[in-house]
Amino acid sequence: VAVARRPLAAERLDAIARRVALLGLAAKDAAEARRFVDVGARARVELDRFATAEDDDDDEAEAAFVEEADEADENAAWRPWARALHDATPTCGKRYWSSPRADTFPVRGANYLRDRIKVLNRGDAQFALAAVDLLWHRDPAGIEADDGERKGLHVCGHPRNRLALARKAYEGCDAFTMVVTLVVPGPPAYTLAMYYVCKDPAALKDQATPLGRVARPFFFGDDDTYRDARFKLTPRMLDSNWVVRKAVGQRPAVLGKQLKQWYWRGADYLEIDIDIGSSQIAAGVVRLCGGYAKALVVDISFVIEGKRDDELPEQILGTIQIRNLDVTKGRPLPT
Repeated sequence: VAVARRPLAAERLDAIARRVALLGLAAKDAAEARRFVDVGARARVELDRFATAEDDDDDEAEAAFVEEADEADENAAWRPWARALHDATPTCGKRYWSSPRADTFPVRGANYLRDRIKVLNRGDAQFALAAVDLLWHRDPAGIEADDGERKGLHVCGHPRNRLALARKAYEGCDAFTMVVTLVVPGPPAYTLAMYYVCKDPAALKDQATPLGRVARPFFFGDDDTYRDARFKLTPRMLDSNWVVRKAVGQRPAVLGKQLKQWYWRGADYLEIDIDIGSSQIAAGVVRLCGGYAKALVVDISFVIEGKRDDELPEQILGTIQIRNLDVTKGRPLPT
């Protein structure tokens, strides 16, 4: 007697796939995986809300990892400042970080608003990664005011910060630095600070280009709401286990929509503090990643999102590859 076979529902197939994946994990991974699988629909929805509208597109350009050459633009005007910044106060060795080439990351193309097609970034990033700090600090006192309200860390506001020390040793033309920090709640509380040197500061104000139209209000304007709505991060997991890949994903995310970001502007820099602790879901995902940090390799790109035709194509601001990071190798926040 022939028996008709009913196709399995997509939800059922997903549940089976997850159970099969669990069988291949080590004991620690399995325990963490069960915790993640059981997070529930609400948490999954919250994680998905980090994504932007283009996340469902399947026509996203991809390229293999290629590291940015250290010798590139060796005699460029921005190089002396980058060296001064790098040598100021070493805290996180280059064994833990590098800068992937910007033309390996997809961005919104010139006609994205009509065809939804992404293209590989054209040319180099606008900023060169010069240094990385891994800093310990108290939590919550390190990122809260006396009245208990959360505030930004403002690494560049501390007397012996990297920028201040670099300025003492620097002789050269005007320079502009973008500092991006990931403030991770404890215990233990730490911050990963990334220092990017602008290769062409004038390009950030050029209103005749798509980059200048989004960069000028972002770097030199007073509207933090604009910055929250435009600053976009794209992760690319290169080496991680199933748990972390499921938790992090590889979707672009405008973090300011869900996380509190603090902005500190100086005459020659903009610091962007991303407060991971402002979202319980995000904090949980980062803590999960922290437990596997020594086994993780992840690429990240930063971009100012283009939302109008005259703001496209997008241009990568900067990139970083974080590899096998040992969070115990940090140093206290300079005071």
